[in-house]
Amino acid sequence: MESPAMTALAIMLGQTAMRLRRGQKEYENPWLTHINRLQMHVPLASYPSEDEAIRYDRFKSPNVVLLNSDSQWKFKLFDAPGVVTEFWSKDADRTDFKTIKVPSNWELQGYSYP
Repeated sequence: MESPAMTALAIMLGQTAMRLRRGQKEYENPWLTHINRLQMHVPLASYPSEDEAIRYDRFKSPNVVLLNSDSQWKFKLFDAPGVVTEFWSKDADRTDFKTIKVPSNWELQGYSYP
């Protein structure tokens, strides 16, 4: 017997496939909420000692690196999803990318409008 969640997932995937067959782009599909996303997980961390693990302050662990803690990221806003270059590839040219602060919102940093 299938669970209700599995049945709902099968229906959503079927609807997604039907829409994509009609020529709809993935980014135009309101039912498609993610592609190639990792499963959600509990934010576990390792600690150098048992005492530090008992205190469970993962932000003080030397093994935890936050990617969005008052840092600078390279950023480029493309005109449309269809013109996005493969900027994630190792040899990509990112010379025209600007720098933005994170955490933040790109609209509040002069890209597009809020």
